[in-house]
Amino acid sequence: MFSHCYSFLPLFTAPPSALVAYCVISPCLLVLLKQTQWRPPLKSSKCAELEEELKNVTNNLKSLEAQAEKYSQKEDKYEEEIKILTDKLKEAETRAEFAERSVAKLEKTIDDLEERLANAKEENLKIHATLDQTLQDLNSF
Repeated sequence: MFSHCYSFLPLFTAPPSALVAYCVISPCLLVLLKQTQWRPPLKSSKCAELEEELKNVTNNLKSLEAQAEKYSQKEDKYEEEIKILTDKLKEAETRAEFAERSVAKLEKTIDDLEERLANAKEENLKIHATLDQTLQDLNSF
């Protein structure tokens, strides 16, 4: 089990218990070292550059959020205005339909009155002619 450790035995002058501890711990350390993904630390300039970019992105995000809130309020205002104008349009259309019906009724009334006037004029002319004839008949006696 610890045969790989015994090859270093002439190099160590430590007691056998230390050698056993080394042989048990060293494979574990090798496994841990292989499992970890060691990355070199970022250079300070690259880190500063990334921090500045993060700061800019954060500021842009805050700005966009403020604009979104502002535009959301405008959108709500416009939606309310559209609702009011739509209601006014419906009301105006209703009034226009009522006015059109009223105009149609009034035009019919005018036509009826014009017809009655024409009939009355015609009757008046007949009466006038009868009166003229009666006057002529009376004057001829």
